[in-house]
Amino acid sequence: IDIKPNKRSYLESLEFKGNNIISSERLLSLFYEQSTEQVENNIYDKKYYNEFIKLLKEEYIKLGYVNVFVDVPDIEIMPKSKGVKLIYRVREGVKAFVKKIDIKGVDKKTANQILKQIVTKIDQRFNPIQFKLDLDIALNFLKEEGFYFVSLNNLNSSTLVNYTKDNSLVNIIFDFSVDKKYFVNDVIIVGNTKTRAKLIKREINLLRESKVTSKNIDSSRRNLLSTGLFSSVLITPIKNKTNKADILISLKEKDFGVIEIAPGIRTDLGPKISTKIAYNNIDGLNKQLSFKGQVNKRENLNTLSEERRDRAKSSIEYLALVNYSEKYLFNSDWTLGVSLSQSRRRYFSFDADIQKTSYTLGNDITSWLKFNFTQQLETISQYDTTVEREHGHFQIGSVTPELTFDFRNNRIN
Repeated sequence: IDIKPNKRSYLESLEFKGNNIISSERLLSLFYEQSTEQVENNIYDKKYYNEFIKLLKEEYIKLGYVNVFVDVPDIEIMPKSKGVKLIYRVREGVKAFVKKIDIKGVDKKTANQILKQIVTKIDQRFNPIQFKLDLDIALNFLKEEGFYFVSLNNLNSSTLVNYTKDNSLVNIIFDFSVDKKYFVNDVIIVGNTKTRAKLIKREINLLRESKVTSKNIDSSRRNLLSTGLFSSVLITPIKNKTNKADILISLKEKDFGVIEIAPGIRTDLGPKISTKIAYNNIDGLNKQLSFKGQVNKRENLNTLSEERRDRAKSSIEYLALVNYSEKYLFNSDWTLGVSLSQSRRRYFSFDADIQKTSYTLGNDITSWLKFNFTQQLETISQYDTTVEREHGHFQIGSVTPELTFDFRNNRIN
């Protein structure tokens, strides 16, 4: 097979015909907004030219021109340059307006509240793209009102959106099946072999007699996942004969505990070995305890002063660090974090033994505001100094209040 590709074809000009409502400048900008790299460099790309028809239609549909028609573009080869001339022909049609919105299956007060929530309004242009979002808005609103098992009977029916013969007017009918409001009855937890039920119940927003809503279920699921104890959380309301629903929480716990041993060597610290031991769910209450240790022996003393190199007896250094934390201190809403460390370090002009002790108390004031209070004490004992004035015992204390403003809608991610 002998192929002669010749030169690439380039887009020399782009025209739009039949467009009165949207300017050619706007359509030209739209053409390049989501284009491929090939199109950005004006290189011929027939696949994108055809895909742009959909983007062009959506732009008109947003403005209410639901029966817009866009032909397959004309592609003309310029005889002299062998470049390409592209022509899109548009038939805009008539603009569709919303004539009527009926809401069935709910009382008049609830229907008026739904009309206030959705963007689609009577006597305004009809945007099918926005209307699709309005369906979710209406369903979520009813779910937040306690009608958790609500459904739209005519979701896939032509009765939902009905056009007049000339496509200029639209009649919308929401036909909801709302059943009744449901309130929390019992919370049933399965899968928690190690984690205590009382910890799980503190993390959920589904109190007995409270409304069953999507918001409460979603936030409860996020809270449980954010503890780091579970790899899977599934929350399912189960209807009873009355207006009560049991909440089934199915959990899959993570394996807790890690042991790490890491030998190695560094040019400044010499041969070293470090270890880490941690466990994340002590007593089934998400209490966390970890230990980190490291020991090294300096073989190279060039980082010490010359005077100290001559009289150095031992070059052993170490670090031992213990951290402990729990989220509900004494079954309250306060969190506690404690850190203790002991280390020996060699510096240029002295050696030092360092002890650090700190604790942090915290409280979630609101869902987006957290308060922490930290107090730390550091004790430093310096010895084997180059000069006498560097020999001594020091203490450094600190107190740190902290406010955290957290406006993330999903803390897991």
